[in-house]
Amino acid sequence: MDSENPYRAPDSGLVDGPAPKGRSYVFRSPQALSRVTAGLLIAGIVLTVLTIVVMAMLQQALQHAVNHDLAQAELAAALKSRGATQTLLAGLEGLVLIATYVVAGMWIYRVGCNARALGAKGIDDSPGWAVGWYFIPFMNLVRPFRAMNQIWLASAEPARWSSMSTPIFLRFWWAFWLIANVLGGFVTRMPAEQNDAAGLVQLQSMLIVSETADMVAKIFFLVVVLRLTRSQIDQHDRGPASPRRLEPNFPPLSS
Repeated sequence: MDSENPYRAPDSGLVDGPAPKGRSYVFRSPQALSRVTAGLLIAGIVLTVLTIVVMAMLQQALQHAVNHDLAQAELAAALKSRGATQTLLAGLEGLVLIATYVVAGMWIYRVGCNARALGAKGIDDSPGWAVGWYFIPFMNLVRPFRAMNQIWLASAEPARWSSMSTPIFLRFWWAFWLIANVLGGFVTRMPAEQNDAAGLVQLQSMLIVSETADMVAKIFFLVVVLRLTRSQIDQHDRGPASPRRLEPNFPPLSS
């Protein structure tokens, strides 16, 4: 894979000398990366579903603690068992998520290069920055979505992508991604003094909502990965329209 520093300043921001002329991009199939990304996303979705189920069970046990309708020993055993299962699933989910970030970043870089190789002009962000924006605070609320949207449109219609509208499911993907991350960040900052039984019930409710939003975001991103990969392969297979060859206009030979 071509190496490019995702934290390098965009060419438009260079001040020493003229901006370099556009580099050439060669189409490379994103199929293999898309399959690995899709597999990791599916694994993450399954783990998220299991986590939500265990969270709901732990919330139920905590509610019993609030209502005092279970024996102390039985309640302690339930909390210990379900809490340990939730911790294990969270660890597995975290490992799969890290692997997904790495492979999905490689896929985003690849499709970003391919969009240009297919002939699209005027895309704002380089392939490296299409990945790098995810790691820049505040900018990661908007710029990754814009980069993905332009790659999607440029892959579908390289010649006229800028006149096309954003697909609705891309907006849904990004909306659920933001909801999951905002809620997750809020939950981790909850004051420790609220962690009594009643507070933990509320915490579990917020965690379930966050995990559900994360699961939906993964499902939408899975659709994005599969459809964008197919779009680029189809576009590449069709190939650019061959220019008409101009023949010299010689006068006819006299017989």
